[in-house]
Amino acid sequence: MIDWLTLRCPISPELHRVLAPQFDQMLRLKGDEIIYQSPVRDNIRSDSHQVSVYLAGALEIGGSPARVGQHNNVFGSDNIKQSAQSMIDFVARHYQIELPPIENWDCARFDITYNYDLGSESNVTQALEYLSHASDGRIKPSPNKSTVYWNKNSRYQAAKAYGKGQHLHYLTKKGDAKATLKAVSYTHLTLPTTPYV
Repeated sequence: MIDWLTLRCPISPELHRVLAPQFDQMLRLKGDEIIYQSPVRDNIRSDSHQVSVYLAGALEIGGSPARVGQHNNVFGSDNIKQSAQSMIDFVARHYQIELPPIENWDCARFDITYNYDLGSESNVTQALEYLSHASDGRIKPSPNKSTVYWNKNSRYQAAKAYGKGQHLHYLTKKGDAKATLKAVSYTHLTLPTTPYV
């Protein structure tokens, strides 16, 4: 499933004038004179997370299409165009405006996540142990508690694997999860990745 999308679209001066008043402004002052003024990011609540909207020379939208469309990030679409359209529609509804058609948008980033049912919690633990040694020679794994990372700090390509049940239990204890532990059991291994764009 597509777990994150960042979309960018050049917009007309007219649409910029309509959107700009809806954003908080960052000002740089010299005395009483405004030297520089720029909109800051707006965050629209979708469920437990937010969709980030940034207005500069272009309009930028970033967030989880699965959370916008289904209010969870466990099951979602692999279709980039469908996911992008749901994000664009979500922002258009929020601001009550018509945004440019999907053909005008560029995808700046996308993250893909797959969940695998391995049958038991012990199989998940065993898979994580095995993956903690998996390397292609250039990309070394970095195990950390119940998660294995590859290229953890890379902006371009990174991956991790973790037990979804354990993660959901952690989020539920923090009060950040709306799903129940029955929805995603301890038998699921989750593999999100950020590919090159």
